[in-house]
Amino acid sequence: MKSGKAIFTEPSFPIKCAGAPQKILYLWSDVWSHKRLPIEVEFYKTVAVMFGVPKYSQTLTRVAASYGIKTTFKTPLIKVKGNEATFQNLDTKELTVKQFDFLHVVPPMGPHSYIAESGLADATGYLDCHKNTLRHNKYSNIWGIGDCTNLPNSKTAAAVFS
Repeated sequence: MKSGKAIFTEPSFPIKCAGAPQKILYLWSDVWSHKRLPIEVEFYKTVAVMFGVPKYSQTLTRVAASYGIKTTFKTPLIKVKGNEATFQNLDTKELTVKQFDFLHVVPPMGPHSYIAESGLADATGYLDCHKNTLRHNKYSNIWGIGDCTNLPNSKTAAAVFS
């Protein structure tokens, strides 16, 4: 891509690594910036902040601004047809159609069906664990760890350091 509009998106939550859509956004923005290519970059977020961990959110907001990335919050991607992407503002329900030359889409994420359908999951589909002990809330011989659990933190490495 030598010119045009690049749009990056973030799926609706749950998302296993909220930083994943931003990593590729910044990598490409850096490449295009160093090559001085006339590429307009937009990033559509499903939530109201750049990142769920405040200290990272502040830094990532500055990083996006340094690359000239236009960020739009609370506006998930709902449809793609040809080179047009349709977004919906979560507050106003207004639809916006954007043309693009490059579109990066992170697919929706969720619990694994083998856990969600096992009888071991809570209503969200994740392994039903006590948040302090990691022991299953019904079966005392089952323990959970990682992205498969219903623990109240995001499912990303940043949550470990918070």
